[in-house]
Amino acid sequence: MKIYIYESGHIDLEAPINMTQAQFDIFAQFLEDNFHVDYVDKVEATKKAGTWEGDHKDWTLEDYLALLEPIDNLSLAAKMDRTEMGIRMKPSCLARHP
Repeated sequence: MKIYIYESGHIDLEAPINMTQAQFDIFAQFLEDNFHVDYVDKVEATKKAGTWEGDHKDWTLEDYLALLEPIDNLSLAAKMDRTEMGIRMKPSCLARHP
């Protein structure tokens, strides 16, 4: 399992984890002890990829070029009015697959 730690201090997991309340309590304590997390959000259910119901912001040529700038993701997210996660995910979406 990968744990993503963003420059903003937010932590995200690569994939959802199903666990009992007792397991969740232990995992939340692990995150608090090792990553100094103040709050752990328990998500009851997840949606499939591509089911986002929020506002969609298309990527422009300028946005793609901005990804090449030597600037940290948090600053880039603020500059582009996007989330830090969106900035981190976009380069992987652009990768060519064999």
